[in-house]
Amino acid sequence: QSSINGRWIVIDTVSVNDNGGFDYQRQAPRFPEIYRLVLDDIDNAIYFPIDSLEHLTINSSKENFGTAYTLEGSEQAVNMMNIDKKAQAITRKGIAAAGAEYVEFKKELVGQILANPSSILAYYIINKHIGDVPVFSPADKNDVRIIGAVANAYNAFKPNDPRTKLLVATF
Repeated sequence: QSSINGRWIVIDTVSVNDNGGFDYQRQAPRFPEIYRLVLDDIDNAIYFPIDSLEHLTINSSKENFGTAYTLEGSEQAVNMMNIDKKAQAITRKGIAAAGAEYVEFKKELVGQILANPSSILAYYIINKHIGDVPVFSPADKNDVRIIGAVANAYNAFKPNDPRTKLLVATF
């Protein structure tokens, strides 16, 4: 669940207290960013957006890190968590076996993208994969329209965002 075009910010190291809690602070990003918190290996990752001066809470356990967790603190973080959990469920079943569930998931994602195509969440969604398969493929003309909507929105509303140049050049 990585991104070919992604700019995920990896949180390098945090110290965990005896109760498993930790605090991580960083200077506010100039543009919204997607962070990736990993425990041991990439299969145990939690992705979350940071837009300016947000405070998020992540709850998980070591045994179920990356799969059974909660994010709180922003609507985009909660939406990203819900997207990832649905994607994980479809990944476990396989796209073919998920059938109608996958179709509904993709429709839901299109709705979220079109609601705010210049958001960091829209960028995350167009780079989302189920296993090794992109949810929105540049080879599919319908998907290209959705990806193009994000590229156009970034170009119009976020011309200085580092992702804009990549999106416009690609789509």
